[in-house]
Amino acid sequence: MLVGFVEKNRRREIIVNCKCETRIPGLPAVGDVTNVPHKKIVVAPEQDAKQHYHLLDTFLKGDGLRL
Repeated sequence: MLVGFVEKNRRREIIVNCKCETRIPGLPAVGDVTNVPHKKIVVAPEQDAKQHYHLLDTFLKGDGLRL
């Protein structure tokens, strides 16, 4: 669905920063599809929790993706 919109590395992983943000404001990515090193089973739940906190913070500030 977002092919061509999100930045990917040569392994075709979605590039995110330490807050699980892509370069598209308000569009996060989590789990084993991202460029997080040393992937394990616990990567997705850990990133998901981080992203929930970040989204809550973004929502409370009134920032984020506008549709």
